[in-house]
Amino acid sequence: MPLRIATNQTTTGITYNLGTLDNLYVPVRVSSVSTGDNSVLGSGGGHKVVVSGNLFGAHIGIELGSAQTDSGNSVLVNAGGSVDGFDNGINLSAKNGRITNHGSISSVGSAIVVGGELNTTDKIVIANFGTIAGYNGIFFASGTGVINNFGVISSDPNNTAIFTDAGDDIVRNHGNIAGTVRLFSGNDKLINRGTIVGDVKLEANNDVLDNRGGLIDGQIDMGSGDDRFRPGSNADFADGGAGIDTLDFSDAGSIKVALDGSFAFTGVAIGDSYAQFENILGSRTETNTLVGDENDNALIGGGDKDTLSGLGGADRLISGFGNDILLGGSEDDLLNGGDGADRLTGGSGEDTLTGGGGADLFLFGPGDFSGITRNTSDYIADFSRASGDKINLAAVDAKAGTATNDAFTFIGTAAFQNVAGELRISFVETSPGFFDTLILGDTNGDGTADFGITLASQITLLATDFVL
Repeated sequence: MPLRIATNQTTTGITYNLGTLDNLYVPVRVSSVSTGDNSVLGSGGGHKVVVSGNLFGAHIGIELGSAQTDSGNSVLVNAGGSVDGFDNGINLSAKNGRITNHGSISSVGSAIVVGGELNTTDKIVIANFGTIAGYNGIFFASGTGVINNFGVISSDPNNTAIFTDAGDDIVRNHGNIAGTVRLFSGNDKLINRGTIVGDVKLEANNDVLDNRGGLIDGQIDMGSGDDRFRPGSNADFADGGAGIDTLDFSDAGSIKVALDGSFAFTGVAIGDSYAQFENILGSRTETNTLVGDENDNALIGGGDKDTLSGLGGADRLISGFGNDILLGGSEDDLLNGGDGADRLTGGSGEDTLTGGGGADLFLFGPGDFSGITRNTSDYIADFSRASGDKINLAAVDAKAGTATNDAFTFIGTAAFQNVAGELRISFVETSPGFFDTLILGDTNGDGTADFGITLASQITLLATDFVL
């Protein structure tokens, strides 16, 4: 691996033309300039260029690799060193390459270009502790990028500070980025602990944006795909785009968030604006108030007292520890209270209710029933008298047409007697020797059921199992 030492010189052609495996060192206070071409051109792979001085190319400052088989090229720019090119500062076209910058990489065009014949699985690592600046900052034409920024990456106004292509790219920012960050197709991940002044666009596939501890002064577009956004404590303006997208507050404190915009957000979400998100993961340890919208939502609570409200759509409401309130909506919802003494209301639609541990209350009101058979009625999956569970029908008028809200009369397994307000149970065989329990209510006295509720397994209910 021959090592070449740069000297002070100005050429009109390529200043340093490296053969395969040739390395180059540019010492401090050495300036090498090409007024008509690249300062450094290295064909093949295995090159290492270390810059402690200054390189300038009228075309490209440093260009390494060109073929799909080229591998292992690297550039290290030390503090006080600089690489500048009119078209590109550095052009790296070999897989398994690395650029580490403690100095300055700049260009009138793109400061760094990664491309050529790279496959989407070919990885290039860029670690920046200095300054990368150009019309575009970092531009991946192919390959997969791993970008770690502790310095400054900037583009001209309204241009792209970071652009990646079809690979599963990872960008970690602990410094400052000025310009648009655009991660194209691929399952990309952007972790921001610094500042981004510009828009963030994550485009296609299933992406993750973690902005905890960071600031994004611009619009966030998660793009198509099933994406996850972890908001920061500053005001975020995020659009989930197409797909099933999730707001993740699992590591945050207490929050209040409504996807339908029905109230002002609190906690880390204060001042935020969200559009086209379907799911919310609430705080794992603090109180959550989560409200959905007219889409199919998944609202996941945590370890304290949660209030989850699904509104329209076929929703999944799942809470954890604590005494929680779960409110379904107008379609077929799934509610799971977890541990604690929970209050579950399915709403209209054919709902499935699971109380979990603790003394749970299953509440029903007028219009909350979907059918009178096992296959069409609301379903309670884990009713337990021993745990203190109750079925609350107090809001349902047992006798239609009267001026008062009448209570039901529980008659056990007896048949209806054509008396309004009767409540009975029957057992429905689900498979040989196995039964579910069907609760039936007659509100008009015609001897037939007007609503039904199904309980998993055969349970000989008592009047004390109800709030009538």
